[in-house]
Amino acid sequence: MRLAQHIAGKSSPKGRQLRLMINKEFSKNKLVNDPAQIEVLKSAAIRGLATYLMMENSTKDKRFMKNVNDFTKNEAESLKKLNKNE
Repeated sequence: MRLAQHIAGKSSPKGRQLRLMINKEFSKNKLVNDPAQIEVLKSAAIRGLATYLMMENSTKDKRFMKNVNDFTKNEAESLKKLNKNE
């Protein structure tokens, strides 16, 4: 939770939403006692935060955002072509 506060801030809407999501996940799994399952859940939480950090920082990278936008545009065009062919 401290990492979430550090990442997204205490009072920002993004920070509140991130903490709410983390609280829900911990509440949902609070009865898990199996050490192996706890490790799986910890790994998932770490991957989630790492993904969040990567996406937040990648928005500042103009080259990355250009590639994302190009990919999105190409995917949308190919979906349109598929829909026309059906």
